Amino acid sequence: MGFCDSQRVNIIARHETIQVIFAGSNNSVMSSMEPDVKDFLKRVVWSMTLVLVYMIIISTAGIAGGWFFFSDSPGLGNYIFYAWILFSTVGIIWLLIKWWKRKFPHG
Repeated sequence: MGFCDSQRVNIIARHETIQVIFAGSNNSVMSSMEPDVKDFLKRVVWSMTLVLVYMIIISTAGIAGGWFFFSDSPGLGNYIFYAWILFSTVGIIWLLIKWWKRKFPHG
């Protein structure tokens, strides 16, 4: 049994024993959870990440391109940008509904 084969390694330093758990081992925090709780937390994290990254991209592109705000009247770039926001938001909502459509075992 080599160093890579073991799941846990005890390191003795300064008269203390420190237990190191490898990331690939079955003893990580997510592995010890119930499958439905793990699935639920994955959905929450992925949903929040998707929405936050989407909002950052929209805000950055709109402000940097000068399409987010307009002074007197909207130009062609503003119309294209807001149409892109509309269609991409519908796509994001469709994806979130698809992710959350599957029922949990408890109901």
